[in-house]
Amino acid sequence: MLWKATNTTAVFFLAILPSLADDEPYVEMPVASDGSYVLMNPAGSNRAWGLPNTIRHLKLVAKEWQARHPDGPVLRIGDISKQDGTEFPPHKTHRDGCAIDITTRGPNICDIHYENQALSAELARLFIDLGARQILYNHKQVQAVDPSVISEWPLHDDHFHVVVDPARVPVDGMPIVVAGNGWHDGAFVGSDRYLDGKLLFEWLLIPEPCPVGPRLPLDGRL
Repeated sequence: MLWKATNTTAVFFLAILPSLADDEPYVEMPVASDGSYVLMNPAGSNRAWGLPNTIRHLKLVAKEWQARHPDGPVLRIGDISKQDGTEFPPHKTHRDGCAIDITTRGPNICDIHYENQALSAELARLFIDLGARQILYNHKQVQAVDPSVISEWPLHDDHFHVVVDPARVPVDGMPIVVAGNGWHDGAFVGSDRYLDGKLLFEWLLIPEPCPVGPRLPLDGRL
């Protein structure tokens, strides 16, 4: 039997709480429940898997940016890595779960033709402050924010290529919750997640792996 998950982001607090498994080190970037960011590719596309602290970094940046600029532009999360860290054409990198392509929606301020590069520079500074160790972007005004971190690279006129240092991502503040492996809107799940007539969820807390907690089943079809 297959069950289809819908509106998972609203209900995944009904969950099993597992630790992060050694053989599944990457976490998929979830759909934002608060509108603080959007995904360039739909959940389940196998294009937005990262190390747990990479995901934490992105959510922290998006939340802070939304607080500063509630009317937008909104952070847009592009390619990170595949779930298994294999080659990711046409990218030369994007295998270690730490590199992310970033643009914004309405308008794209990560473009060298955007007229207010001071706003672009503010976003770059926020990424650095919250743990980025490298940003590739081809505008001198943004590079001047921190030349040791931000540099020019071919084909980076219209997006930031951000590389996160997981050790520098802040661990204070509220824990970040993401759906467990395989859970996203529209996902089909098998009978292994269906117990005694009830559907079981799972979640992860970042940065601290959680011990296995109580099984909290949800009646019926999602």
